[in-house]
Amino acid sequence: MQDLKAFVEHETRFPADTQNFFLNGRPLTTATQTLEEAGINDGEMLAVLIRRRADPAPARRSQPNASGSAPAQGAPDPEAVRQHVLGNPQAQEDLRGARPELFAAINDSARWRQAFEMGRRQEQEADRERQQQIALLNEDPFNIEAQKKIEEIIRQDRVIENLQHAYEHNPEGTYIYPSPPPSY
Repeated sequence: MQDLKAFVEHETRFPADTQNFFLNGRPLTTATQTLEEAGINDGEMLAVLIRRRADPAPARRSQPNASGSAPAQGAPDPEAVRQHVLGNPQAQEDLRGARPELFAAINDSARWRQAFEMGRRQEQEADRERQQQIALLNEDPFNIEAQKKIEEIIRQDRVIENLQHAYEHNPEGTYIYPSPPPSY
């Protein structure tokens, strides 16, 4: 099994300690066994499950911005977003419908930053919960219902990513109707 794990690591770059092999739904746990000793015959198919491990590297702290707080890495600057929304009436209307609490703070920089960060924390918490749910579902890789739930979570994530991409790259053509669009 060690040679197989080393081969898979070489081919896929997934470390050997993250690989779990299964034969006919049962895990192969003894690393010192040969393939024959594990009961694997010529032509049989193995399933491999790659488990992510926690990143041991400590998170880097960002440099504080003008307000004294450190922005999250890769996150937009709240003040820059506020200035953009202030200069764009359509963005203001979209914000009013989507996040009324944030829209209410648009004229107060400090309140805006607080509401913006609160929304970001809520999104991060929701993402953490989603990742925990996926991890729990992945505990039994052969459970069909769990795989269907994972598939639905991934589908929903892709819809959100596509919507965010549309907002970023084509904001003038992106509008979410609060109710069904009018029929003409």
